[in-house]
Amino acid sequence: MTTNEERISLLERDVDNEQEWRREIVQEMRAGFERLEARIERLEAKMDRLYIALIVGLFGVIAAVIASNWLG
Repeated sequence: MTTNEERISLLERDVDNEQEWRREIVQEMRAGFERLEARIERLEAKMDRLYIALIVGLFGVIAAVIASNWLG
């Protein structure tokens, strides 16, 4: 049979293990959120370039239509 001191020691160890596990999980989650945030930023930058390319392309098509009407 275990004594109260041994039981308390086991409980304290279990609590310490759980707290360490929670710290590790939180660190992993933070790292995951940082990676996700970086990916979102890269995606936003790519979307900005795509919008600029689409606008420039649209103006190019408009200019070509106007020029073709004037020329012919």
